[in-house]
Amino acid sequence: MNIAFMGTPAFAAVSLNALLEAGHNVTAVYCQPDKVNARGKKIVYGAVKTLALERGLPLYQPDTLKGTAPPDVDAIIVVAYGKLLPENWLTGTAINVHASLLPKWRGSAPIQRAILNGDAETGVCTMAIERELDAGGVYLSASRKIGDDEYFNELHDALADLGADILIETLKTMPPIIPQAGNFTYAAPIQKAERALNPDKSAIENYRRLRAIGPLNCVLDGKALKLHRAHIENGELIPDIVQAPGGKAIDFAAYLRGRR
Repeated sequence: MNIAFMGTPAFAAVSLNALLEAGHNVTAVYCQPDKVNARGKKIVYGAVKTLALERGLPLYQPDTLKGTAPPDVDAIIVVAYGKLLPENWLTGTAINVHASLLPKWRGSAPIQRAILNGDAETGVCTMAIERELDAGGVYLSASRKIGDDEYFNELHDALADLGADILIETLKTMPPIIPQAGNFTYAAPIQKAERALNPDKSAIENYRRLRAIGPLNCVLDGKALKLHRAHIENGELIPDIVQAPGGKAIDFAAYLRGRR
C-alpha cells in the first residue's frame, strides 16, 4: 500500500519500521517540529525523523495541518503524532495505533495512567480516526498484563512492538470496525505536580507514580534528590537508585556512604 505515516516519538518509530519491513511504500512521513533540549543549545530529533532520514523517506514537519490537503495515498497511519488531523484529512482510510484497550484511557498518556491506576492489564488497538479524540471504532486489539514491578519504559517498549504487529495485521486483513462500547476514561497529560513524591499518598501509590512517571523529585534530610528506582518492603517505599543535583544516578547505599 502507498502510505503516509504520521508520528514523532520512539513508540511511533517502531510502527514505521514495521511498515517498511513489511514492504509498504511510505511516500511521506510527518512529524512534529524539532525541539530544543533543556539547556536550549541543541536541537533534538524525534525517533521518527531520525528513522525517516536514515531510510531516505520524504519528511515534513509542518507547524500546522490546517488549510493543507491530505496526501494522495491508500491510507494515513497515525501513531503518537501529537496533533489532531483536520477534518478534510479524514475522508479516506485513516488508522491510529493507540496504547490502550479503548474506550479505556483515551488521550495522550495512556501507558502512564494505566500504571498509576494500578491496572492489571492494558494493551494496544488500531482504530479508525474520527473528529473526536480517540473515539473511532476499533479494527484490532491485543492485551498485555502489567507486571507488579514494571516501569514505564519496559511497558512502553512492549506495547510499541505489539502495536506494530497489529498494525501490519490490520493492513493485511482490514477487519470490520467495531464501535467502542461503554464509558470511556481519559488519560490526562502528566502534570508537573505529579513528578514528585507525595507524602499524602501511600507507599504503593507513590511506587506506581515512580514506575509511571519517574524519576521523581523528593527531599531527604533537607537535600533535594531524584528517585529513579525503588521497591516496596514491609509496606514502605525503599529507594534503590537516586541522583543528587549535578550528580549521576547511583545506588542508594553508595549515596548514604558518601553522605556519611
